Amino acid sequence: WAIASRYADRPVRATSCTRLAFSLLLGLLLPAAARAGDAAWLPLRPAERWEYEVKRDHQFSPANANIDRVFSEGTLVREVIGREGAIARVRETLRLLPAQSGAREEVESSVERWSDTNGLSIEGVRSENRTPAQEIEYRPPLRWLPAAPEPGVRWQVGTLRWDGAAYALSAEVLGREDVVEETSRWEKCLKVRYAGPISGTVPVHGGSAAIQTGQVERLVWYKEGIGIVRER
Repeated sequence: WAIASRYADRPVRATSCTRLAFSLLLGLLLPAAARAGDAAWLPLRPAERWEYEVKRDHQFSPANANIDRVFSEGTLVREVIGREGAIARVRETLRLLPAQSGAREEVESSVERWSDTNGLSIEGVRSENRTPAQEIEYRPPLRWLPAAPEPGVRWQVGTLRWDGAAYALSAEVLGREDVVEETSRWEKCLKVRYAGPISGTVPVHGGSAAIQTGQVERLVWYKEGIGIVRER
């Protein structure tokens, strides 16, 4: 995600950019022949697993104060932990280690409910390592991908909510691109842009702040039969 926000009553600016690079772990995924035979843009078979390298640059700029900029690196693991009918439960575990000396690893874990009926949609999400737990139901579901996501197609995703903030997202298929990460190459990947305004509140140093203006943008590359191979 790339996020830029300004907050009411507190003259601050925060930006955060996260880059995810897919690492194909053949020993942890289904055999290549099985993956190639699945035409889904995000296969939701039980035990499917994806692992990513994550690099994050987060900058917090209060007025008349020092800029707080944090670089972090880590991993993101997504795995299908169960399925009932059209609904798959996908656990997402993010581990980040800030670059500062003595910093502790940050771990965030949640379980999302996905449906692959008529495209891809998110039914809800529940945090796993928060007290109190955070749980959100989406009615209607967030429409993550349409049934036929061809270049030029646009649609309304819905309003994603988390940590007091609301992201009113729309999406567009920008085209197809080849993706190269180190020694791996995925051809004709679907490139999708998710973007929209932010409202509500966000956690900041010392509490929370109301968002005055804000925009979010996310670029995702999907490889047919494999899933997401890059995010920015």
